[in-house]
Amino acid sequence: MIINKIFAIAMLPFSILIILEATGVFELQLPFNEIAIGAILMITLQILNLIFAKVHNGKIRFITILTAVVFIAPAIAYFVSALLGNFLEGSLPLILGVMMFVEGLYALH
Repeated sequence: MIINKIFAIAMLPFSILIILEATGVFELQLPFNEIAIGAILMITLQILNLIFAKVHNGKIRFITILTAVVFIAPAIAYFVSALLGNFLEGSLPLILGVMMFVEGLYALH
């Protein structure tokens, strides 16, 4: 499960950056979209969690699927809102950043 830890280590700085920008503490002009990268990392980590649960346990429990869906939902909402005119532009980065931070800390335990 070293792959999960690598993703978690990558998610923590992105989550802090997203949270600080969403709360207006500072704004960086980066050559990439940190929210999109964070959303991709979140989706990838949850899919890896589902794969590892299947490989190690032989089956995937409902709670594992539910947890993955809850953590994937803001990432998918980010991409959908970008396609539909950023209808959640104000709150979605903060929600995604907080969930990335929590999932990153949890994956490092």
